[in-house]
Amino acid sequence: MRAESGARRGHVSDSILGLIGNTPLLKVRGLDAGRCELFLKLENQNPGGSIKDRIGLSMIAAAEQEGKVRPGSTLIEATAGNTGLGLALVAARELLRREGVLAGSSTGTLLAAALRYCRESRERKRVATFVCDTGNKYLSKMYDDYWMADQGFLKRPVFNDLRDLVGRPHSDRSVCSVKPEDTLKTAFARMRLYEYSQLPVLEGDKVVGILDESDILVAVHEDAANYRKPVRGTMTRELVTVEPSTPIHELAAILNKGLAGLLYCEGRFYGLITRVDLLNHLRRKFG
Repeated sequence: MRAESGARRGHVSDSILGLIGNTPLLKVRGLDAGRCELFLKLENQNPGGSIKDRIGLSMIAAAEQEGKVRPGSTLIEATAGNTGLGLALVAARELLRREGVLAGSSTGTLLAAALRYCRESRERKRVATFVCDTGNKYLSKMYDDYWMADQGFLKRPVFNDLRDLVGRPHSDRSVCSVKPEDTLKTAFARMRLYEYSQLPVLEGDKVVGILDESDILVAVHEDAANYRKPVRGTMTRELVTVEPSTPIHELAAILNKGLAGLLYCEGRFYGLITRVDLLNHLRRKFG
């Protein structure tokens, strides 16, 4: 295996291997780099979207030369993935906002370190760091404000009442819900997509029912064709409402019965509180 020299602008490569390397260098203009000039080596422009393309190519080429890899060999990659810290996640988001570069959490770690180095430098220097991965795998994680807030990386307004338990207020139009005329198949698909076990059933801004995954199971376990039936025939109409001032122990008693709390604030539906919401709230308080 031999790679061509890195692809240049206007260059046509005979192999995807020829597109590895020779990635562009971008000057940072929207982030505070102190006295320094900071440049980004855009390794996310490699074919696989990562600096690991270089590493993988070198490792396989060396293994071929040593006879460890032959035609027909099976290669297995062992990886634990990338774990980003809060500072890295925030840095990557700032890179997108300020420079328009969609990068991953590993890039955020390098960028945060480079910016700290530049800002602490007393001399003018030209500094380069890597955009070592792409952020397209993180759109539902670190580029999602709600996920970031759930993990404690972004601050939410603090009310010191039950509103603090609601991660997705209805007023933000972020509540995942269904309508009475939606099918059970639609409801189940939304539960799977958002990893919810319960959904409020809304008519306009009014909650008319709650649909639990157990409700769907009872409806379809003997006849899967019931997935086509509307939610209104399966949803629970036993609604328990709470107010922001409701004590946590009263909410816990409601949740322990397998019910969900519908939080109303000033007469309007604010959000759904489940056992998971309470557990997340207690976890954030603890750590």
